[in-house]
Amino acid sequence: MKVLPPTTQPPTRPFERTHAPKKAEWQGGYRGYVPCLRWDFGFTCALCLLHEGDLTERGIEETHHQMTVEHRNPQSAAGHLANVYENLLYACTFCNRARSTKPLQDECGNLLLDPTVDAWADHFEARDDRLVPKTDRGAYAERVYSINAELKTRKRKARRENIARWREWMEKTPVMVRKLLLEAEHLATSKDDGKRTRAAEMRELAQCLEREAVHAAQCMRRYLGIPEQMNAEYRCRCAAQLRKLPAQLEVQLIEL
Repeated sequence: MKVLPPTTQPPTRPFERTHAPKKAEWQGGYRGYVPCLRWDFGFTCALCLLHEGDLTERGIEETHHQMTVEHRNPQSAAGHLANVYENLLYACTFCNRARSTKPLQDECGNLLLDPTVDAWADHFEARDDRLVPKTDRGAYAERVYSINAELKTRKRKARRENIARWREWMEKTPVMVRKLLLEAEHLATSKDDGKRTRAAEMRELAQCLEREAVHAAQCMRRYLGIPEQMNAEYRCRCAAQLRKLPAQLEVQLIEL
């Protein structure tokens, strides 16, 4: 399985829109674009780089409440662009709420970054579970979207620590189990009752370790680069060749 990296590095190139859903002509129709936006932005908030897996432990139904559609040109200022796909970004609710109706430019003329035009790596570096701005425009985007709000840094830290812990269980447990079973097999041939009892205990410990490793693998699936759950409401109906992760995120995944 391919899981997220412990820390998502800022993309070295802008996100590319490969989907082109039919324009919705009704109010709020942009919500129907979510399945396409999920693929175009790699199931990741285009702004703070939190993945759906960072925001929920219960699957796509809960994700519905954690991810949303961000209008680069706010509806309050450009209502005619509300359902225009090119004006929409996939974003977590926290970035969306933080931005609210803040303008596209700050008082110094710094234009708000657009992840479909600007490469995040040019403006941010990942450091200590934060996205640290490298430019004035990066600093403005960081303020507008509260990219390093406590909740977001906590989510980044949780992923980093969870993946490290679960990966260690998955990689080290098979070796430990083999050693325990080999030793148990040796002790089980002894005529000493104490050694045979010890062998039984070692086999039981090996079974416990195996169960924990299985549990770790199950937990790790939370951080799959492509979420497992794709029910009808959230399934993109575009051509199959379009349903792929952005290359700048795909290359960061870890094969386990």
